[in-house]
Amino acid sequence: MEADKDDELDIPRQWGDQEEQFKLVELLKNDTDFIRIEKRMRETVSNVKIDKIERVQNLRLWNHYALRRRILQQELSNKPNLQIEMELFHGTRAAPPKEIYNGEYGFDMTFCTSGLWGLGTYFAMNASYSCQSYSYQLPNGKRQVFLAQVLTGEVFDYKGKNDQTLRRPPKKNESISETRYNSVAGETGGSKVYIVYENRVAYPTFLITYSQ
Repeated sequence: MEADKDDELDIPRQWGDQEEQFKLVELLKNDTDFIRIEKRMRETVSNVKIDKIERVQNLRLWNHYALRRRILQQELSNKPNLQIEMELFHGTRAAPPKEIYNGEYGFDMTFCTSGLWGLGTYFAMNASYSCQSYSYQLPNGKRQVFLAQVLTGEVFDYKGKNDQTLRRPPKKNESISETRYNSVAGETGGSKVYIVYENRVAYPTFLITYSQ
């Protein structure tokens, strides 16, 4: 399957030709993505030592995500300047990352526990948030977190408040329609966090293995 950079539904061009349904590809340390991710990690985790960064190439998960992204673009076509997709950190804590990158739904709501903004999947702008409390620890003591692509779409920002009863984002304007925001945002643990409440709106792009 050859990637076509002109069609966002096709696999990313970095994947090249891929016959397998799934594989992990380790980035070279001089790869632009490795350098970029390492720099971003060190912005909030100054003593981080990255062992490796692997690109997750899962055709099934990508196809579901890319289709959902196209649908969201169509739904929000009246807001062409809106950034609908963000690159955010996520730690799986007790769940092995393999259950995410090679699972049926990727970031599966089955793994969710209730937090400050209800029952959803939480992603962080700062690496420190995911690394300090939510990283997955390997038997050798090293830790892992994801850097994911997340369809945040139209965000409802709680700005200092929280609501632990949430099961989906609030409605935009109840008097006009039943349309809801696509995600929720808040501040906690020294980071901006974004929460989504459905499957297949986030893709586990990179798996980062590190130590501190």
